[in-house]
Amino acid sequence: MCGVTGILAPSELLDRSPLDDMVDALTHRGPDDRGVWVDHGAGVALGHRRLAIRDLSPTGHQPMVSASGETIVAFNGEIYNADVIRRDLESLGHQFRGSSDTEVLLEGIDRWGLRETVDRCVGMFAIAVWDSRTQQLTLVRDRLGIKPLYWGKLADGSVVFGSELKALQAHPRFDPSIDSASVAAYLRCSYVPGPRSIWASCWKVKPGHMLALQFGNGRLRVEETRYWDLKDHVVSSERDFDATDAIERLHALLRQAVGQRLVSDVPLGVLLSGGIDSSLVAAIAAEQASGAIRTFSAGFEDGRLDESVHAARVAQAIGSDHTQLVVTESDALNVVPQLATMYDEPFGDSSQIPTHLVCALARQHVTVALSGDGGDETFGGYHIYGRLHQLARTARRIPHALRRLIDAATSLTPSLALGAVARVLSAGRGRVDAKQLRTATRMLSLIPSDAAHAWAMSSRTDVSVAMIDPPDAGCTIEAAAARLECPDLVERAMFADSETYLIDDILTKVDRASMACSLEARVPLLDHRVVEYAWRTPVAWRRRDGVAKWPLRQLLGQYVPKDLWDRPKQGFGAPIQAWLRGPLREWGHALCTSDLSERVGIKPAFARKTWAALVRGDRRAVRPTWTILMLLAWADRSESR
Repeated sequence: MCGVTGILAPSELLDRSPLDDMVDALTHRGPDDRGVWVDHGAGVALGHRRLAIRDLSPTGHQPMVSASGETIVAFNGEIYNADVIRRDLESLGHQFRGSSDTEVLLEGIDRWGLRETVDRCVGMFAIAVWDSRTQQLTLVRDRLGIKPLYWGKLADGSVVFGSELKALQAHPRFDPSIDSASVAAYLRCSYVPGPRSIWASCWKVKPGHMLALQFGNGRLRVEETRYWDLKDHVVSSERDFDATDAIERLHALLRQAVGQRLVSDVPLGVLLSGGIDSSLVAAIAAEQASGAIRTFSAGFEDGRLDESVHAARVAQAIGSDHTQLVVTESDALNVVPQLATMYDEPFGDSSQIPTHLVCALARQHVTVALSGDGGDETFGGYHIYGRLHQLARTARRIPHALRRLIDAATSLTPSLALGAVARVLSAGRGRVDAKQLRTATRMLSLIPSDAAHAWAMSSRTDVSVAMIDPPDAGCTIEAAAARLECPDLVERAMFADSETYLIDDILTKVDRASMACSLEARVPLLDHRVVEYAWRTPVAWRRRDGVAKWPLRQLLGQYVPKDLWDRPKQGFGAPIQAWLRGPLREWGHALCTSDLSERVGIKPAFARKTWAALVRGDRRAVRPTWTILMLLAWADRSESR
């Protein structure tokens, strides 16, 4: 696991001097080695920070030049089937200098071309490839978006890129103009949805995409190509489906995925929450490991949020060497000041705190850790899916004309939608009372449309009320769901979450939380072969008879007694309300009453009102408040740079 960065410019404009600062901004991602490669005549400079995982020798140094001298690569990630690709290249006569997967990737690109090589790769990756023959730089991001990759334009038209925004910001000509549409999208989602970034001049490379960049006659040509699409693997039909065979096939794929992720030249462990996903990953890892595997968990003093006791019982059942951390208020106080720097742009998922703490705990003992992320989106684990299923069934009993009217109302802002429906229910009798508003709210929740899911997944912050000059940011969740042409609301919701929330919230959280302490996190449930196979099975099998993640439960039952894990989903939430009303109160109050809100386009009165609601104990204000606080903390850190 590493960090990549670089510059592409017309040759007469290339300034190599900022590259060192850009590389060093990513030291936490790769503390073991640093490297730069520059071709002034071509106008390209690549930088790399290395966290040595495989081939710890100097032959793994990057940026790496191919044996032909024509291809140069800076690579972040892991290619889990590198041994297979290596044998294919050796059969063609290639001789390798070292044993790194980077060299395998590089020589594959040199031999077969970039597209064919990436299609062969099983792994997580963010790759920068310079082809000296075509004078073209190509940025590649893995299929599911596990590894991050940003790119942006400087004022002179040059291009900068990096694993994190802090590398781009290290360039002295970086344009720090905030994108107001990204602020609006952030307020709704609690993360900045791709391909946007918080900066107007920067974007995320999309998962499953290649971005070819080339200067000709002083002008930049940008060509985006999608090489993998989850939509291509969605099969809704249950025809010829054999549930028993599907369980066996899924088990084989998971064992393969976990087994390949156990290959490492440094100590390795598993992040174990005690839930179904991480317990299954840990159990399969323990089955295949040569000795007792290390497992790590974090819990809270508040027993309502503490799953660590369940994790300890699972660890005992699979025979792992288990280490547990109890997260205290003091721990939260120590982490919160680091969050704005850790994430580079506003990020409002409060589980970022315990996630980082358990990663830091694991890093004291291992360099690589497997996690169970990805199971909820693929196998229907979130509570919202069950609610959507029930609501869709209920909505079918509502008269069609009224359903259409309510559905149309959701194209408005949430507050206007509530008011419109309430006025219909009141039949024009004047003022809407509280009872009518509650009825409208219930009716709105019954809408069998993607808007209901998008609203449930949002922070419920009304952008039109919160922002001084609200732009039209659209909704990426609804747009993603609309790509899937199937009648099943739950399947569309799972697909939308796989293309939005999973990438820009869950995977972003895990990457930054782990990389901040130089820990490589691997996610076997997001092996693309597992994901592709799962999406070719009926959603009614993945959520059988209303039971979430049914096939994963069947497999886990083969390893661990059912009573250790068969309980309602809890999630990895933090007692953020108690912290904000307690040890973090002074910090939160200072931010929400400062002039920072106006500087990022938020109405000061809205920030103060939201904070006051949380202090009063309104639980509905917790997520919106944390979302705003993370935006203001980010703005404060950005101004102090």
